[in-house]
Amino acid sequence: MVPFAEGRITRLRREVKLLLEPRDAAALAARLSALVVAQESRIAAVYFDTADGGLARRAAASPADCTKIRAKTYDPDRGAVPGRAVLETKRERDGLTLKARNWVPRTGIRAALASFAPRRLGVLEPIVATTYRRRVFQPSPAWRATFDLALAFH
Repeated sequence: MVPFAEGRITRLRREVKLLLEPRDAAALAARLSALVVAQESRIAAVYFDTADGGLARRAAASPADCTKIRAKTYDPDRGAVPGRAVLETKRERDGLTLKARNWVPRTGIRAALASFAPRRLGVLEPIVATTYRRRVFQPSPAWRATFDLALAFH
């Protein structure tokens, strides 16, 4: 289990997102490595939306005020139960991020999604999948830095 992974910082935090040149990201990661050893995972995420694409349109038009619903898997999965995925509702507003998470068996994502997502949205369907490599530097429960690399989408 990654220390602090399911703590308050995952549920509620202020995010600052930066796009760095590879050279600058490597230099920052080297400095952070002096504080803590990074945890690295491969992440696959499937984003869900309504038939009319309302969530995606809102995220594109207003990234600082949007909701994302997704299922994510981690490799390696450092949890106690193998073969699981996490369903997330991620609400972003003015730099503040609030997440609700529910760990489910990978085979139970569709069934769990029906009860996990807000009912007002109706039926949700997968719209895009992403994969990336994440390095997490988290020396305390109060802050962390993540580096997402090799992003691909399908």
